[in-house]
Parts: sequence; C-alpha cells; structure tokens
Amino acid sequence: MENDVVTELDDIDKNTSQRIVPSVEDYKNILLFKPAETVTDEAVMVTLQAALKRGIEQYYEIEEVEIAAEPLPNTGKRNYLLFYEASEGGAGVLNKIALERGELSRIAKKSLEIMHYDGDMNNTNDQCVAACYNCLLSYYNQSDHAIIDRRNSTTKEILVSLMNSEIQNNHSGRASGSVSDNENIQYNYLINNQWKADEYHRDKKTVIFSKHPGEDAEEYIVNHGFRLVVRDKNE
Repeated sequence: MENDVVTELDDIDKNTSQRIVPSVEDYKNILLFKPAETVTDEAVMVTLQAALKRGIEQYYEIEEVEIAAEPLPNTGKRNYLLFYEASEGGAGVLNKIALERGELSRIAKKSLEIMHYDGDMNNTNDQCVAACYNCLLSYYNQSDHAIIDRRNSTTKEILVSLMNSEIQNNHSGRASGSVSDNENIQYNYLINNQWKADEYHRDKKTVIFSKHPGEDAEEYIVNHGFRLVVRDKNE
C-alpha cells in the first residue's frame, strides 16, 4: 500500500510548460494638429507633416527618432497630424508646444527656414526643387517622397499663419474654482467633473492632491497629459 502513496515530491522533477504573455505599460505625450479648414489636397498635409516634424526636431535639437508623426485617420484620409514621443522617456517638447506661448510660432518659422525660405518667403536654395535631404526628405518618410513639395503654396500659407499665431489654452469648461494672480496656478481644479485637485499648475500641467484620488483618477489624469502629485501632509 505504501507504494501507492503519491506525495508532492514525486512531481517536483516533472517538466511542465506554462504560457507566459509579457506586457508593458507606457505613457507618452502626443500632439494632435488639425487645420482650421478642411484640407483635401494630400500634398499639403504630407508636406506640412514633414515640415513641422523637422521643425520640432531642429528647434529643440532632438534626434529624428525621438518624435514620430502620422496622419489620422489614415494615409488615405489625412484630416489630422499626430505627433508623439517615440523614444523611451520622452523629451517633453510636445508639452512645451501646447503650453508655452510662442513655441508653435517659432517652430513654424524654423520649418520655413528648413524649407529654404527666408523671412520674406524668398527661395534661398535654387538647387532644391520639390525637396531634398537637407530640408524635408528623410529615411523615415520615404513613402512620401514623391508627394512632399516645399513649393506647395497652401502649406507655406499655413506655416506663415502659424508663425504669426499664438496658442490659447482652452480647458473646455472642465475646471472650476479660483485662479491665482499669476494665472499659472488654479485652485480646486475639477477634472472631468469627477475629481477635485487642490491645485493645477498650468505652466507645468501638474495637478496636486492632498490624498491620492484613486487608480481610475490617476489613469485618466496621466492619459490626458497631466502630472499627478500627492502632497505630503507634513509639508
């Protein structure tokens, strides 16, 4: 009878297989660009995408692989331009564009310079026709090389308009409470009509709570580009 007894030790050397599915969670800043008027000319959006991406890279002196750009909803219908941080950690430049006055204007100006135009929109490089690797062409936009055209008048008009524009932050009525004198700190900031932060630092896009608002709130806050800070009660 003793030989019929099976203990846990009898299975210890048996080979067993178990399926493991690794996963990773990451958060990146994105910037969605939509022209004020619908653009139906594919060449306009393709060239604008290349110009703004190159402008961001050179203005902030970041590597080409740190920022990616894609048309939305797809390459067949380019209604929007999506820019996002492609490298681990992120450079944080997209937040600056959205929050700091004058950044988009300076990027547009840099984009026009890259396209071989001076302040009076004069062509500064007669050797470059539609585009070259010194301006808008790159290894990463090879599929668009046949379409990119720095001479496109509508693209230049949009960039000139951006160069003469200024960003205005719009919180869509989601916030309530008082604003400090320096207009950078808002108190009792209501997020998504659900969670009230003690402070919202507009220039840093940071929300501060006296106690953690919960996992759902944290996920929403981070996914919408905010930085969540829980203040130490002893401070």
